Formats: sequence, C-alpha cells, structure tokens
Amino acid sequence: MKTKLGAWLFLLPLILAACSQEPVQTVPYDELEWQQDVYLWKNEPFSGVAVALHEDGSKKGEYPFVEGRFDGVVREFWPNGQQSVETHFEKGQRHGSNRYWNEAGQLTKEQIYEHDRSVSVKKYEVKAEDSKGQPHGAVR
Repeated sequence: MKTKLGAWLFLLPLILAACSQEPVQTVPYDELEWQQDVYLWKNEPFSGVAVALHEDGSKKGEYPFVEGRFDGVVREFWPNGQQSVETHFEKGQRHGSNRYWNEAGQLTKEQIYEHDRSVSVKKYEVKAEDSKGQPHGAVR
C-alpha cells in the first residue's frame, strides 16, 4: 500500500503540470510580421505554430516559433498533400536534418546543419522505390 501511495504522490505533480500547460497558439502564417530579425504577431514576438495554406485551402506549411524565431520542426507540403520539406530549427537556426521530397513523396535530398552551417549533403537520383517504399537510386 505504501508503494502505491508513494507512486501516486510522485506522479500527481507531474500529471498536474502536464495538464496545466497552455494549448499551443495557432495563427495564419500571413498574419505574422517580420521585424528586426523576429516574427511578430499583434506587435509581440510570436510563440506557437503558424500555418500557411495553398490557394485551394490545403496545408502548405506549419512553422513552430518560440519568441519570434523558428524553433522545432518546420514542415512544408506540395499541393497534392505530400510533404515537400522538413527542416529542424533551434533558436532560429537550422540545426539537424533538412530533408526534401518530390511530389511523388520520394526523398531527393538530405542535408545536415549545425548551428545554421551545412555540414553534409546527400542528393538522390530517384529511379524507383524498393519493396518498403524507400528511394532506390544513386546517391550523388
């Protein structure tokens, strides 16, 4: 009985903290304003997710921000719904993997960044897909 009570006493603050977090604010990307190296929304550095749409209303991109700078994984999409780009940002700088796909959903390029500096690039000449749907072709 003591171990169950101890476990609940340990978990309860964690559960309450998780529940008390404010929901992420989502706004249209075109409502953001670029000013002095930060994105503003209603004259304040924006924190949340901005969403851009294609003319037909389908999602064009989702852009996470913290204090007016990209922070997290930016995702962009082709008009057909396939993902076109995935870029990892940390405090406004590209950091980590950056991947590009063609409209058929085939990976065409991978680039690694460290603090906004490109450290490696792989380009794929996509000729076909293997049995798992992965690009199969020459790496350039």
